[in-house]
Amino acid sequence: MRKTIYILLASALALTACSDETEIQTEQEIHTCVRAVWQNGSETARNATPRTRALATTDILANGTNDIVIDAQDYPGTIQVECSDGTSFVLTKGPSRCSTHGSYWQYTPSVIYKDKDIQQGNLTFTATAAIDAETGAGDLLMGTADKACIEGNHLLLTLHHTQALLRFAFKVADKYDAIRLIKIKDMQINGTPCPLVDNVLSTERQIIGYTYVNPEAATYTFSSTFDIYDKHGTTPDHLIKADVKAKNTFSLGKSGSSISALNAGYYYDLNVTLRPDSLGTLSDHDNGHLTIE
Repeated sequence: MRKTIYILLASALALTACSDETEIQTEQEIHTCVRAVWQNGSETARNATPRTRALATTDILANGTNDIVIDAQDYPGTIQVECSDGTSFVLTKGPSRCSTHGSYWQYTPSVIYKDKDIQQGNLTFTATAAIDAETGAGDLLMGTADKACIEGNHLLLTLHHTQALLRFAFKVADKYDAIRLIKIKDMQINGTPCPLVDNVLSTERQIIGYTYVNPEAATYTFSSTFDIYDKHGTTPDHLIKADVKAKNTFSLGKSGSSISALNAGYYYDLNVTLRPDSLGTLSDHDNGHLTIE
């Protein structure tokens, strides 16, 4: 009987110690870490990469089928937050990623919350931020976090894109590429400019631009403007035709389209092959590429 009492006392002391330790933890100030991800919506990987710069695994133009955590430079400078207790505050982007949660970026809140406040108040945080707004083709990020998102002294906030991301992988037909060089000057979807990361086309498919679209839309008008050069050797010195315009209408997210459905927060790769109907104006150097029999 005495032995049983000792065991019960020991158990009670252990529970008290754990309770005290938990109470101490709830007094911690909470630091906010933010993550924004594009998920792959394409059924297969597209073997295309831009040529103008090296790619990181976080790059919005990264190749493959994995989820893309947006590039560090693309994270919003500020994030607006509404707390369920009625408080509004701002998250300001810090200088580095979280040392504990490497896929999240550090942000400094203008209002400090403690673990205890969030846990006991069952608080919820709703965040919104704009991305790529300066390009004219931006997206709105939204996300929520609550006590279930607390790890240690970090509140982990994941922002979700409210639009879909379309990436355009271009190439030019082989025979045309042998004697002409194409430089893309402008791309638009439904009249909205698409950011360009490359502009020179070749027979290898390259991701040269992207845009954000409403996933509920089904039909899009794609237009581009490009210059055509005589390809004498490897130097495009001779402009054959300037400001050539091309337009095409395509459908996505419905039966018969190449992509059966568009979803917010997902990226989709579209392959584009340029096949001009003619060479355009003949240049002085075309006799080196054409055979007359």
